Amino acid sequence: MRRAVLALAALFLAAGPALAQQKMGWYSIETDQGGALIHGVPDSEDAVIFFVCERGADSVTAQSVIGSKDLEAGAQATLGLTSGKVKKSLTGKVVASETVERLDVEAPLKLADMRALLKGKGPLTVTVQGATQKVALTGIAPALATFEGYCKQAKN
Repeated sequence: MRRAVLALAALFLAAGPALAQQKMGWYSIETDQGGALIHGVPDSEDAVIFFVCERGADSVTAQSVIGSKDLEAGAQATLGLTSGKVKKSLTGKVVASETVERLDVEAPLKLADMRALLKGKGPLTVTVQGATQKVALTGIAPALATFEGYCKQAKN
């Protein structure tokens, strides 16, 4: 799973400056091992959160891309995700961005719990120590369906 997260970070690196001015939205991409569901600007480093799955797995890795305060890379941390009445407090670890000076939190999450969060009422609120960001769930349905298809495929 770590390779998939690193591959996604490399995708963010390939951003062109003109693309960064596009509007954020939900999109999915297929990776070598499975898929990724991202709220951000396609083909850019500009994102708020992403989820990565491996083919055939019933869990995903969620990673904030909002920065945090007073955390150290490798330390244990909490990633909070809330949408309507659905709330998840995930225990994960602090990861350093390879492209900017920022620390984010990645944590495991069951695919079913992710689906419940992303089909909730209202925005998705992403919280880490020292940072909170709200993400509209508008337009997520097609990207979520495609992402789940990548996750449900049998391993090669």
